[in-house]
Amino acid sequence: MFNLEVELYKPKRLLFLTGVDWARPFLSKGRHISKPECRYVEDRGFLEDTRYVVARHPQGKPEKEWTREVIDSFEFLLTQERSPFGA
Repeated sequence: MFNLEVELYKPKRLLFLTGVDWARPFLSKGRHISKPECRYVEDRGFLEDTRYVVARHPQGKPEKEWTREVIDSFEFLLTQERSPFGA
């Protein structure tokens, strides 16, 4: 169902607030870019033409630091090659 929704709606960005263990099954068709050196962002890459970031749930985390890591990760993906799966 998840992959169908991504294909249908073609979001530009996906943010998983689950940590990488919960997100991994949804990213089997994704292309991992690099393990970020962050406290809260655990993975990032492309799922077709959609940029994704996997972060730990924000509850109880320092808001500014957590937000900065997520934004920086999405911006980093803008500098990377597009996914070979899409146009």
